[in-house]
Amino acid sequence: MSIGIWQTEAKVNGPLELKIGLHLETSAEGKIIEFYCHKNKSYLGSSRVTSRYSPENKTAPNAYKIISDISCGPESTHLRFDPLPADGVVAITKMRVHTRYWHTVDLRDAIDHIKPINSIESVELIDDQIVIVSVGSDPYVELTDQLQSFVATDRSDYLGFLAQYAFVAFILLKIVLPLLEIVMRNGHQVADFSHAAKRLFDQVVSKIVDFTHRFFAKPITLNGFLLVFAFSIYGFSSYIFTGHLIKNGDAGFFSTLLFIALQFCFVTSVYIALLGAMHQHTWYRVIVGFCLLAVSFAVWVDVSLFSLNGMHLSQGLAILTDGGVGRFFDNLRFTGLSFTELGLYVAALFTGILLSLSLVWFLEHRGKRFQLRFSIYQSMVVVLFAIATIYIAQSLSAPKLNAEQIFTYQDHHPIGLSFFDVKDYLVSFDAEAKPYQRNDVLPADAGLTTTSPISNVYLFVFESLREDMVNQQITPYLSTFRQNSWRFSKSVASGNATHYGWFSIINSKQPFEWERYKRLTDKQGSVPLQVFRQLGFTINIYSAKDLSYLQSDQIMFGQDLSLADYISPHPDMSPPDHDERITKDLIADINDRHKTGKNLNIVFLDSTHYPYRWKSGAFTEITPYQGTPAEGTDVSSAVRIMKNDRQLIVNRYKNAIKYMDYLFGKSVGAIRDNNLTDRSVIVAVGDHGQQFMENGYMLHGFTLFNEDIDVPIYFQTPGTVGFVDDKVASHVDIMPTLLDQLNVDLEGIRGIQGSSLINDSRHNYKLSSVAGEQNTPSSFVVSSPDWKLFFRTERSNPAYFKKIYVTKITDKNDKVIVPGAGLRADYVGFVNQYFPDFLQQTPIMH
Repeated sequence: MSIGIWQTEAKVNGPLELKIGLHLETSAEGKIIEFYCHKNKSYLGSSRVTSRYSPENKTAPNAYKIISDISCGPESTHLRFDPLPADGVVAITKMRVHTRYWHTVDLRDAIDHIKPINSIESVELIDDQIVIVSVGSDPYVELTDQLQSFVATDRSDYLGFLAQYAFVAFILLKIVLPLLEIVMRNGHQVADFSHAAKRLFDQVVSKIVDFTHRFFAKPITLNGFLLVFAFSIYGFSSYIFTGHLIKNGDAGFFSTLLFIALQFCFVTSVYIALLGAMHQHTWYRVIVGFCLLAVSFAVWVDVSLFSLNGMHLSQGLAILTDGGVGRFFDNLRFTGLSFTELGLYVAALFTGILLSLSLVWFLEHRGKRFQLRFSIYQSMVVVLFAIATIYIAQSLSAPKLNAEQIFTYQDHHPIGLSFFDVKDYLVSFDAEAKPYQRNDVLPADAGLTTTSPISNVYLFVFESLREDMVNQQITPYLSTFRQNSWRFSKSVASGNATHYGWFSIINSKQPFEWERYKRLTDKQGSVPLQVFRQLGFTINIYSAKDLSYLQSDQIMFGQDLSLADYISPHPDMSPPDHDERITKDLIADINDRHKTGKNLNIVFLDSTHYPYRWKSGAFTEITPYQGTPAEGTDVSSAVRIMKNDRQLIVNRYKNAIKYMDYLFGKSVGAIRDNNLTDRSVIVAVGDHGQQFMENGYMLHGFTLFNEDIDVPIYFQTPGTVGFVDDKVASHVDIMPTLLDQLNVDLEGIRGIQGSSLINDSRHNYKLSSVAGEQNTPSSFVVSSPDWKLFFRTERSNPAYFKKIYVTKITDKNDKVIVPGAGLRADYVGFVNQYFPDFLQQTPIMH
């Protein structure tokens, strides 16, 4: 019986070997059907099983029986079903799952598990059948997100397995007993064999222990110069990171620096173990020593990047290699650096690698005056001592660090060993991520029409333009435009980076969906642009930006860019020259082509991309500023300069804004001079904001302070009288508002997540997302006219989160507030009062 219980437990708790059998009805003969499974993050091709509605699987006219083996693995949680490659209807009439045996699933239970994910119009239980209606390409549903419990073993199953294995154990016992009787009659021979086996086992164990002891005790020669050099680099990076957390000289600075710097011991112990694992051949020592230096340099680069703008080395490399390694230089150009600067940076990188190898080789051959001898045992003692010291140092630092500083260390230091006992959130809520639905195909027979006399729409998208920079001194033309426009008490970017801004403005989609949409290979592009196309508008793109960055052109205008009738060329020239060129092209078209027909004109201006450039002579410059109008400095130097004279860098930014404002004024003037104002809508918007160390960072992409997300959103329509609307506006609302101004009824049109600001009856708060963490954001803020609610989702599973964590509440000026006594009930009450229906109204949750 004991053996039966043991085997039964092993059976019911073991990994699932999954088969799925579906009886289906559909008219899609010959079409492909697919299944995928995954563990929480993404569906991988390695788990895909493909079948087909083929004659071999047909059981009756339009009826098929599909049985598929799926290699899911023991920890898989989700099961995806692709019923068709495109539009159509499929009915599931019977579902069976095989793990330990075939198990029929009640379709009334199965319907509760099924979630429509992409291009699915409906999933309904009709006449004991699950009917799936798909629209658009690549439709699929999630059959379950609880795969392990989908066919959990019930009591009858357990008793059946127990009886089965107990019977087998009984039979085996009947066979083993006679063998035992034979063994007992020959006991001395068995005893001799047992003693010999024990001696052999003891010898093997002794040799393993002896080898392990000799390996761990063997002295390993270390080059002292190399260790000191590597620690100097690591120590400097620790100083940078500590300085980012705490101002040098403040209480807790030294103890924080100590526990961060001591973590170099972990790097050193790995270095010692690698040297000890191989014969100490010179070239092997050179390679391992180079790796030690490379790790130290990588930590230095990582913390330097993070201290500048919140980005990590891995994220930067992911952006630069997006689309493949071959796109590295194209993506690098998007930083705004010139070819000369790019060449210098790449040359410096390769020179650094060669110099590091040469240095290690020289030290291993010539620098033998300062050598240390360490065993792995000794390195383990050092690591244990370091851990104990880190614990003490963190205990001393804890009272002097606030929660945000501790969270920053835990989340963003490359090693980040932590003994701090601090929650990184204030209050949590159960909230499930909204399933991804593609919805990027506008039906050809949507029947959309407009009776509006508006024939031209001009959408100006300004790079890195903060709302607080719009004033008569910096932007005289945009400031005048603002006074005569419909504007808002608060207007926010939906994301804090360019690619998020473009996606939100043009596609009217939340950045939460950006990464999953980007992965598609047959993108149809922006649904709002498809609406404009159906209304008879010609879509003209005047861009100083390289729109191919992170496939943004395909995301906005479709895989083949067919949604754009005209996209301006992008020759090799500086951003100010690009801005001037596209402005000339735009004005030429205003003077000619825009006088007839309908035109949607989208203008992307770029001079305010770092290092902020402009063409001199167009306006009176704001002085003093660093560099020349054509050339600035690198970001690291800019941060150092701002410590002494912040205005030198800020004035570069202001002058670049003035230059774009000058070009904007010329464009709006051309619209007015050609008498197109009465039949034109003009919109001005910033794609995101920009920081100048106001909150410890430079540029943008990591935080959601006002400097990052407060941007202009101004509408000027025929007969507009300038006024301030008390609504909160965001990027995703721009396209729906434009279409509403054209009197287009968008009821029933899917694929647009924003809402028209003309008749927006929803609660007055809007969502913004952080771009600098990962491709699917996990940190957000919702902004109302008076308050901001910061929250995050589960970082390890951002696309499929089941909880959200409120991390901070501030007023409209980013000043942290603590409601009531700071208890959970106080925070919940604040959220319910000032962000009513927060969980239901936030567009990434359902």
